[in-house]
Amino acid sequence: MGFREHGLMLYLDKNLYMAFVRLQADKNLGRSFAGLLSFVEGLHQMGYITEAQYLRYQKKYSTPYNKDPLQITLQDHNEFQERKQLNKLFQDVLDQFDLHKDKPGWIDHWLRKAEEHGEISNAKKLVAFIQERRT
Repeated sequence: MGFREHGLMLYLDKNLYMAFVRLQADKNLGRSFAGLLSFVEGLHQMGYITEAQYLRYQKKYSTPYNKDPLQITLQDHNEFQERKQLNKLFQDVLDQFDLHKDKPGWIDHWLRKAEEHGEISNAKKLVAFIQERRT
């Protein structure tokens, strides 16, 4: 087959493979998109791609089998914009956390809101940040 510069073959153990299969089934994705979505999530979580890159790739690789990726509806656009705004909001909360660290009600409110939106990257970061502070 030869060397493919941009190709990447991964060998998954049983747990990772089963999680990968669940991801494919839950999101109705093909193998490549499920793999790329996982990869993009990891790169973003680790800070190797920008938020704009993440949102673009996340949208692209979350497209289910039964949906034409070029057919973007107004609802898709609105959902994308809402996720983008929520992501910025959660980043703002993280940035302002020290101003409100002595306000348990404020912290609890944002923890609940972040948990409700666990698919958004900065919501995940906020949950982890608050949980780390509480331990």
